[in-house]
Amino acid sequence: MQASLHHQVKRSAKVLPLYLIVSLFLLACGSKPTPEEEAAQAALSYYNRILEGYPDGLLAAKAGSDSLPADYREQLKETYQQYLRDIQRRHGGLTAIELSQNPPRRDSIRLQNGTCQHVVYASLLLSFNDSTREEITVPMIQQKGIWLLK
Repeated sequence: MQASLHHQVKRSAKVLPLYLIVSLFLLACGSKPTPEEEAAQAALSYYNRILEGYPDGLLAAKAGSDSLPADYREQLKETYQQYLRDIQRRHGGLTAIELSQNPPRRDSIRLQNGTCQHVVYASLLLSFNDSTREEITVPMIQQKGIWLLK
């Protein structure tokens, strides 16, 4: 009986590190994304609205867009639509948008009122119908806990 107990303890000692390794792995996989990663994912989701046929989604995702004067809002909307027409004319359209291999970068800017605001520069890779690709940098700011286009 004592030999059997000794064998179980010895076997448990071998299994314990495996449990520890698996637990640490699960904790690492379940870790919360960094603010830079959150901002990059938000930028990707906003730009994917173009592929979904909703280019006005970029305007809705722009920081402060809800308080823009109507005429300026229309100008921005037209600018986004012109951008898409240019992509169609030059490249035959857009086929995919993904996060670039370049990691997002965080910076701080000082506002006129003396406060500091964090800006994350997310890199997106645009793929076009003519097989070309273009990397763009999208500045993102956080307002009320939501990452928006600057």
